[in-house]
Amino acid sequence: MSDAHRWTPNPDFTLENFGNEILLYSVIGARAIYLNDTAFLLYRACAAGQSAGEIIAQLEAAYPEQQGAIRDEVIAALNQLVESGVLIPHV
Repeated sequence: MSDAHRWTPNPDFTLENFGNEILLYSVIGARAIYLNDTAFLLYRACAAGQSAGEIIAQLEAAYPEQQGAIRDEVIAALNQLVESGVLIPHV
């Protein structure tokens, strides 16, 4: 995954916000996916058109003491969202 990669939310999923819980569900395949706060932050950043590199830079600026771990954690979380079908490549 390069810093230039961008994704968009999969339109097959509908987002439901239940206070402090976020659930994405799709009637296609009857799937439901729970997003924790971090995953939802990444989901929203992708929905806003931010690239992987932009998301990483923003988080590293906000949390400089965790700079060494942020890149790997963001990439791992984005990969999980892509593998689950929640995010699809931006075209």
